Parts: sequence; C-alpha cells; structure tokens
Amino acid sequence: MILAKPDVSLADHLAEVTRLGMALARRLELSEPLYTKALLACALHDIGKATQEFQDHIQGRPGNYPHALASFPFVLLLEGQLNRALGLPQTRYEAAAAVLTHHSPLGSELYKGYDKPRYHPDLLSLLGEVWHLLQAVGVGNLPPLEPFWKQLQALLQSAPVALLDTVQCIDEKRATLRGILQQLPPKDFACVKAVLHLADWLASAKKSDSGTLFLTEGAKAIAQHTERLRGRLRPFQVQARQAATEVLWLRAPTGTGKTEALLLWAGDTERLLYLLPTQATTNAMWQRLRRIYGEETVALAHGRAAYMLRQETDEDPLDARLFGSVFAKPVTVATLDQYLLAHLHGRHWEERRTLARRATVILDEIHAYEPYTLGLLIEALKRERPQRLALASATLPEALLALFPPGHLVEADPAIWERRRHRLHLREGSLLEEGVSAALEAAQSGQAVLVVVNTIGDAQEFYRRLRQVWEDCELLHARFTFRDRQAKESRVSQPRPGLIFVATQVVEVSLDISYDVLITELAPVDALIQRMGRINRRGRQTARACHHVYPDHRGHPAGVRERNPLLE
Repeated sequence: MILAKPDVSLADHLAEVTRLGMALARRLELSEPLYTKALLACALHDIGKATQEFQDHIQGRPGNYPHALASFPFVLLLEGQLNRALGLPQTRYEAAAAVLTHHSPLGSELYKGYDKPRYHPDLLSLLGEVWHLLQAVGVGNLPPLEPFWKQLQALLQSAPVALLDTVQCIDEKRATLRGILQQLPPKDFACVKAVLHLADWLASAKKSDSGTLFLTEGAKAIAQHTERLRGRLRPFQVQARQAATEVLWLRAPTGTGKTEALLLWAGDTERLLYLLPTQATTNAMWQRLRRIYGEETVALAHGRAAYMLRQETDEDPLDARLFGSVFAKPVTVATLDQYLLAHLHGRHWEERRTLARRATVILDEIHAYEPYTLGLLIEALKRERPQRLALASATLPEALLALFPPGHLVEADPAIWERRRHRLHLREGSLLEEGVSAALEAAQSGQAVLVVVNTIGDAQEFYRRLRQVWEDCELLHARFTFRDRQAKESRVSQPRPGLIFVATQVVEVSLDISYDVLITELAPVDALIQRMGRINRRGRQTARACHHVYPDHRGHPAGVRERNPLLE
C-alpha cells in the first residue's frame, strides 16, 4: 500500500482532500473553470508521494524527495489538456502552480538541483483511482487514462525541475514555465491554492466537515449576548442591526455599546474579521468575542498569538494558530497588519486574500492609524474590497471617512452625546511635578487613578517618583515583554480603590477599563477623547469624572509626537 502518512493510505488522503475541496470550492462560489482546477489540485497534490524515496522516508528509512515537485508533471500535463478542452490559454496553470508551491513559494531557485525521483511500481493503479475520483466529483473532459499515461511517461524520463526552466514560446513571447507560473492572475491563483491548502489542512487535522470554517447563527449569538447585557438595545444599535448596507460608518461614544452595534450589523455573515490597531486591544476583543460566539469559533491573529493560544485554548496550538492566522476560523480578531499581509503577499497570502474577499470586515478604532499604515489600508480596499465593511470609532471625522468607500452613517442618538460624564481641568505646571501630587491625593481618597504620559521615558520617571511614596501602582508601556504586558493588563483591567495606573498611549484604544480619575499630558483632541473614554466608561458615577490635563513639559504643541499603535 502506498502511504500518505504512517496511518493513512495515499488514495484515501487524496479522496478526503478532494471531498473537502469540493465543498469549499462550492461554498466560496468559484467559477466553473477555477472549480475544476481546485479539484484537480486537490486530487493530484500529493501523488508525488508515490515515490520510493518518500515511502522510505515515511517508514523511517533514509531517503526523501520533495513530493510537491514529484507531483508537478502529473497536474501540469492534465491541466494543459483540460485548458484546451475548456478553451483556456496555455498560460493558465493555476492548479499546477498551487500543487508545486503548496509547501514553498515559487522563487527563482526553488527545487534547483533535484534529479528525477524513482516512482512507485503501483503508480498506474493509483492514477486509475485518481481518475475515478475526479469523475465522481464531476470533473469533465478528462482524457482517457491509457493515452495520458503514455504521454506522462515522456515527462517522467527527465527531472521535473527541468520542466520549470524550459523556454516556451507562447503568443510570440518566450518565457520559462517558472516565469509563466509567477505571472498568473493573483486572484485566480489564490482561489485555487486556498481551496487546496484549507482542504489539506482539514484532512490532516482529521476534521471531516468544512462547514466548521464558516459562521452559523451569528445573529442569534449576538442577540443572546445583548439580552444578557441589558435586555434593551439603544436606538443606534437598532439602526445598525437594520442597516442593509455593504459599507457602514459607526460613530458612538466609548462605553455605549459600539461593539455590540457592529456585531448586530454583521448578523449572519459567514465570516467575520474584526481588526484593531494593537495587540493589547486585539487580545481583549478576542476574549470578548469568544464569550459571544464560542471559544472554538473565534481565532486570534497577531505577531504573538501563539503565546496566547498556548495559555488560553484547549485546541491544538498548531491547528488553532494555522487556521486563525489565515482567517479560516468563522470569526478572527486580528491586528491590521495581518489583513495587509494578504495584499503584500506575505506568508499564506492566498488564503487570507480569498477568505477576506468574502468576509465582513470591521475596522474598529479607525482613527488610530498613522498615515503610512492608513495609506496601505486604503490601497488594499481599492484593489479588493471585502463583501461588507464597517468603520467605527468614537472620533470619526468626516475628512477620514472621505478616504474610504461611501457608506451609511449610524450615529449614537443625541441624548448619548449630550450626557455629561466628564469634567475637564487644565492645570498649570508639569505633570512630572504637580501630577504626582494630584494622583496621590486622588488615590488616598479611595479613587482609582489613570495617568497617561506621552512618552515612555516620562512614564517611567513618573512611576519612579510615585513608587517612592505610594505602593499600589502599575506601569504599562510598549517596551515590556509580552508576558509582562499580559500580566499587567490583567491586573489593571479591574481597577480597585487607591490603584494608580501609569501608562502611555497604549491605553487609548479599545481597552475595556473604567477608572475614576484621569491625569494626562496634553495630546491631540482625538487622543484626549480616547483617554477620557477609559474614565467613568459606563456613566455609573453619580458625579462627573474629573480629568486633570497638564501641558507637555517640553513645550511641544499638541499633535507633535511619535505615534505608531501597530508597534505598541
């Protein structure tokens, strides 16, 4: 028996991947030619494991050969014949490219130096099973197996890598096959490879239902959540739920249910991507959405997601990280860079781009991005917009909205905006001098105090001075290790009387915390509003929350400061 894995025959593995690929291709609504190519890739992607080298390797004996390369001649020949039958150009080898690159991207040196493998004696019998498999899933125009086998023998006489560097003349232009494959239309190639990868990963993880990659009853889940919270929706939340629009703009104060409004609008989408500016806010939202949609439904994607997954989930970390990182889970909470990687051709861009194109994408705290990142985002949306898109913030200026696709604006009702939760005091002097005394006085009276400083150095100095006279204080900024930041965020998430929390702008965006008093340096208006949103967040204090604003001690005008939330 030819093996694909120590306990799985190659014929069974190819059949399972093809079955899953068929379901995924239909769910993703691939065109008929791409549907055929996706199934072709699934059915032949591992046929190169039918070599003596791979069979020795899998049974623990010396030997190996890149099975993607060994599979390449099979899918190349068959796809070329199907292209002729379908009237497609002989430059459209999406299936061959997907198979060749399903373990490594196609660079100029990929597979150079490999001679031809020794194919298994039972290869023809296996190929016959593949033919029956393709016919069973509806792939038409297959050539008769016997003449195909004879043509294949000619290709197998030389090393497969030689095919890649053979110069061909197509439409009076000369190019190597390697170059032709590198110039395939990205969208079509991405669809075929995404189906192959997702089906292969599901089969390898022994997950037999491709439906687990899609969200079901999302509207029911968020409805149950809102009922548990307060039982009655605010008017702007009802408007968001009823908005039958592809692009939504949402403006609402912090702590008034903005997230719930966005999820009500998303409703029964089959895939939800919730994008945020920082890892800290992404972690918090991940935990929040897991409580709404279920732990196994919601994925986390950012540069340190693997650490969080090992700590927080019962799933196999490798499977959870892999499916989450490519947006294959029904709900993914991610930093914006993960979305941009799909358009910058980062690792697994094919899956990210294919799945994001059919997703509901929520860009929360859209005001927080610096111009370079914002420019990348706008260009990505121009090239390929998701199925549905929402932009949200408590500070959503018209000038920013003008950069994005036109949308339907939902805004919190005037009564919410007119609530007076805050009292602002402009102070003289320096935060590093007078601010320490003000924080200490508030803490001694039993209040929880948030101090926001514009630079890490000043935050460290403020904390050092405060620590000399007050024990119950915490410091948070971007230079702590991930483990320490996680521990600190946990400790400050539930403020207690007398706690003084000193931080930089890392607290401005989406942290679901509510302190009693804010002491801050002067900053741009949008930043001040976000900082104020961490105080009396739900309006439960009988009196207005007090904010002490100190001028920047270096004399910088408001707005002049380095700001890159993606790195915080």
